[in-house]
Amino acid sequence: MANSESPAQASWFKRYVLPGFVLKSVVIGGGYATGREFAEFFLSAGPAAAILGVVITALIFSLVYAATLEFARVHHTLEYRGFFRLLLGRGWVAFEILYLVMLLLVLAVLSATVDALLVEAVGMPAGLGAGLFAVLVATLAYFGTTLIERYLVAWSFVLYAFYITFVTLCLLHFGHEAANTLKDAHLDAPGAAAFNGLRYAGYNISAMTATLFCVRHLRSRKDALVAGLLGGPLAMLPGVLFVFASLAFYPQIVAAPVPMHFLLARLNIPVFHAFFLLVVLTALIGTGAAMIHAVNERIAASGYKRLGALPRPARAANAVVLVLVATVVAARAGLIELVAQGYGLITYGFILVFMVPILTVGVWRIARSARSSE
Repeated sequence: MANSESPAQASWFKRYVLPGFVLKSVVIGGGYATGREFAEFFLSAGPAAAILGVVITALIFSLVYAATLEFARVHHTLEYRGFFRLLLGRGWVAFEILYLVMLLLVLAVLSATVDALLVEAVGMPAGLGAGLFAVLVATLAYFGTTLIERYLVAWSFVLYAFYITFVTLCLLHFGHEAANTLKDAHLDAPGAAAFNGLRYAGYNISAMTATLFCVRHLRSRKDALVAGLLGGPLAMLPGVLFVFASLAFYPQIVAAPVPMHFLLARLNIPVFHAFFLLVVLTALIGTGAAMIHAVNERIAASGYKRLGALPRPARAANAVVLVLVATVVAARAGLIELVAQGYGLITYGFILVFMVPILTVGVWRIARSARSSE
């Protein structure tokens, strides 16, 4: 699914902003969009710790993403298999195993969330929402890079508009309570708050490999660094807004299965609640499609010499199979259990095989390539 546009033709938006938009679109899965992840990782530690944790996550995202984009640009690799063969050598297999396990867990959360939202909102029979999710993700996967990229960008503008409007409404209705909670908050354990930020970054860092197709737009090291550094704030901005709005109902919101529903119910604006449902469903479809697209690009890159370009029907079939397998996982566990228990060891695995190597070996190789080109 090559794009005919050369880096020299890419606009400033595609070079500097698009990678961050795509990263945010991949990261913002079921737990993020519903607020469950922020309750689990951040709010559970207290209001001040929540704010610090989100800021730490954004900082780590920026550093790792800048190094990731530049490493991929220098080595001309747009899919994760080639990327990690260069970064880890034979150890690349460890990343692939972790990524595939994470992919199934993420798709399980997305499938469960879509199904639960449609059952609650429109009374759809249980299980039908998961099937609809599979069909829509497969449709995006069928058309490949260009459609997925345009979908994620268009949806990003809608998402930011939703969150800005949402927080504005929250401020109007109960902003005083949120401000008082933050004013009275104490940061008793900054180290623990920073560690939560590290854990959440490690938990989501694999999403960066689903954005490597954006590297084709980058012209220079400046492009990669600017896009990467912007990526962290762009990915976490909706989360910061959600955390602040949640403070009005701390600590009871921490135990809410779907914290965003908790807040929207208290706003009591049915039209806006319905709009939230549409935004979240659109977000989940984009997240699933982008992560599966990374698998399809990996398959295409490893087999194109023998098989030619990966056919569109095969791309869609891969998506359906992966979603169906994940749906079986989702049927055996609830959303809270999947977020709370499903990612622990995998999170630390990604820190060891991705975060640490790209910030050490990866940065060293980037610097070496710069010296060799002088």
